[in-house]
Amino acid sequence: KTTHIQVSGVAQRHILRVLMDRAPSEVRFEGQSLAEGSRWRYDAAARRLIVTSGANPNGDYEISAARK
Repeated sequence: KTTHIQVSGVAQRHILRVLMDRAPSEVRFEGQSLAEGSRWRYDAAARRLIVTSGANPNGDYEISAARK
């Protein structure tokens, strides 16, 4: 399963905090895979995926769910 999040409007850096039961298998922005540890991380205790924007903050995020 893949979740899409579209960010548009005034270009401003942002941090996404997404409630998830487990870490995703992959996070992509505009079709390019984001590096785990530098652009995204999963906080297991809080059950949150935390994604930080890059230089171009507007676009489409794709979050691929981890397999059970």
